[in-house]
Amino acid sequence: MASVGVLALGAAVFQTSNAQGIGDSKPWTISAALRGFYDDNVTTANQNEIDTLGFEISPSVGFSAGLDQTTFSLAYTYSYKWYDENPNFDNHDDQTHTFLASLTHAFNERTSIDVKDSFAIGQEPDLDENYASFQRLSGNNIRNYGAVKLNHQITPIFGMEVGYDNSFFDYDSDANSGLLDRIEQRGHLDGRWSLANNSVAFLGYAFENGSYTADQIIGVSLSGPVMSDARDYNAHYGYVGIEHTFRPDLSGSIRGGARFSDYYNSPDDESSVSPYLQASLRYMYAQDSFFQMGLSYDRSATDAYARVETGESITTDADAMQVYASVSHKITPDLTGSLIGTFQNNTYNGGRADGDKEQYYILSAALSYQFTPNIAGTLSYNYDHVESDLVIGLVDRSYNRNRVFLGAVFSY
Repeated sequence: MASVGVLALGAAVFQTSNAQGIGDSKPWTISAALRGFYDDNVTTANQNEIDTLGFEISPSVGFSAGLDQTTFSLAYTYSYKWYDENPNFDNHDDQTHTFLASLTHAFNERTSIDVKDSFAIGQEPDLDENYASFQRLSGNNIRNYGAVKLNHQITPIFGMEVGYDNSFFDYDSDANSGLLDRIEQRGHLDGRWSLANNSVAFLGYAFENGSYTADQIIGVSLSGPVMSDARDYNAHYGYVGIEHTFRPDLSGSIRGGARFSDYYNSPDDESSVSPYLQASLRYMYAQDSFFQMGLSYDRSATDAYARVETGESITTDADAMQVYASVSHKITPDLTGSLIGTFQNNTYNGGRADGDKEQYYILSAALSYQFTPNIAGTLSYNYDHVESDLVIGLVDRSYNRNRVFLGAVFSY
């Protein structure tokens, strides 16, 4: 489920702190997290919520190496969760495998390349902030993100960046596959100007193609059955932006523009123009302590859909606006605290859901105490709240969820 991304971010902060406490330079790391938890709404239901106790075992291993011009890293994490009450209607546990890889290479002083990939399979594979669904999606779901970016400095003040991103989603359940199985490909080209005041201005264009791959009937419109690929689209982005370093401990960036979307397979051949925005700010206000915040606005895939439409229009996607803020603070040399808040508003486009909204709120608080350089105790709380005014179907998608985790992280 999507909110696991918040917990993963907190865990990354804690594990980084642990690694720093070890104090050696070996190229590999091994860690294991053991946690017990209480979840008061494991199925993310609006009524007849199931509350459960459980435990999680999560070992991980990482490797990194650096040469004069190249850095390389690999990481694997396994998560096993056992629930006292059955959330899946077939078993009492969840398992997730996550693989990460990255490569950075500098060909010379002016040209460099970055390659990254993230693959996950399991009941909670969507560990980034891609909220296509706010509900729990059981099954062995697969997602993969890959990206490559090439930078070349043509002159001392002007450079070019070209990149390609690929996202792949394959959901286990047929009910989810028809609406969410897809491949998203995006290429971009940016011109970048280095300014005199520690700023980089840029002007860019991006093209994105989304292809829904399930080949299933997802609904019926006036013209007949609607297949998965009715949501296929081409999108063109134009944007400008600036990155600025205010001082060594404070930096930010903003980019904004417009997106033209063409849903060329939809029954009404829908096309539209929408805003596009990304902004972030990061402040390292003390050693091992930081604050960051961000804002984004774009169109996003969704599982919201009416199986029977009253006309030709279908629900293609959602306008998604997201705001987040987080702080990690070194309270004492051994005690670290973090607080993370996220808000997302989805406004759905087309079909019976057109204009309906869903709001998703996340609040996460965590503490980590370093007992030894290799052992840390962790305590965290996570609150999720969804408000939905969707009128399609018979299920109320609104819900509240509270979770408490208590455990330890062992690192070597």
